[in-house]
Amino acid sequence: MEGVASIMVQIQLGKISDTEEMLFNYEPKKTLATHVFGITGSRKTSLQLEMIKKFKQQQPTPQIVIFSREGDELALRNDFDLILIGQDGEVPIEIKLAKMMGENTRKQHLDVIIDLSSIKTEKEQDEFLANFLDGLMMDGQRHFWKKPCVVMIDEVQLFCNSSSSKSRDAIVRLVTLCRKRSIIPIFGSHQLKDFYWKARNDVGNVIIGYLKDPKQREAACELLKIPISEADTIAGFKDEPKGRFYAEGFDMASPAKVFILENKPYPESEEIPKISLEGLDKAKTFLHSLQPKDQLSVESQLRFELAETRNLADKLALTQDSKENLERVRKEGEEVGYDSAMTHAFYIIKNNEEHSILGIKKSRKVELVKNSKGRLAVVIQ
Repeated sequence: MEGVASIMVQIQLGKISDTEEMLFNYEPKKTLATHVFGITGSRKTSLQLEMIKKFKQQQPTPQIVIFSREGDELALRNDFDLILIGQDGEVPIEIKLAKMMGENTRKQHLDVIIDLSSIKTEKEQDEFLANFLDGLMMDGQRHFWKKPCVVMIDEVQLFCNSSSSKSRDAIVRLVTLCRKRSIIPIFGSHQLKDFYWKARNDVGNVIIGYLKDPKQREAACELLKIPISEADTIAGFKDEPKGRFYAEGFDMASPAKVFILENKPYPESEEIPKISLEGLDKAKTFLHSLQPKDQLSVESQLRFELAETRNLADKLALTQDSKENLERVRKEGEEVGYDSAMTHAFYIIKNNEEHSILGIKKSRKVELVKNSKGRLAVVIQ
């Protein structure tokens, strides 16, 4: 089979002792799925984000796809460009286009984070996740299996449990075929129960953080294949502020050992970190590849147009108001259908006036102003 050259590298997850590190073996087409368990406050999410951050530093560099429920993973946008698919993102979420989104994400090797909270009902979330994963698998298109892809699903047991669902079938298929498709799944859960057994049987690596329930701790020992007496060790994780974990698995260089997570907590912010100009250009290409948008409802079409306008605003905020940049903005505005007010605004700003109307489209006024640093900002009314 054609594929990525088999090159194994190791990433550090934490410290086993002062002289020994917990290392994870990363090798496309060989690395198996990893499931991280731990209650809120165990630093489970911090560990998953640290894994993804270090995956991005390796060669071959994997594509990152994150299904998020709470938005904690958005902190990674401070480290590299992650296109946000969802409300207030560079790309709106659209259930009808889920499979196409998955396919085009893989074809364009994009790093994306999908905000599942943008979808109102659990049934629709289930449908979107299943169809997106179906597209991401790229059935019958083997040349797209060459590049590695890391897929993180938060609270995976909500989508893959004993209840029959499209997402359960898609996740089972993801875990079963992940090595052939160069996909490395990373799952997160607050507790051990409920995760569907067919998927659990093919998970190659298990990492356990603090679990409050004694029965859960005993079940963790069985899952880790360690003596039940080690449940007391897991109970002791409660008092470790940095995050302490028990790890066992095919890709662990030192299996069945305890390690401490060393990274600092990711900063919490009410604002979504911005991506770069290059990231915005990739988001624009991705948006335009999602055809046929004209078959969507008027409301959905407006969401796509608003996303394009918001992306343009972000691009303006990242560029100085030089003659070259203003000329580029003017041309881009005309391409997306702004009226002659765009040209009028171009000359006003070039002559250093304080503000003007950038354009008017479908009753939305877009005002371009200068901030204190001389950069351009955009207000959408």
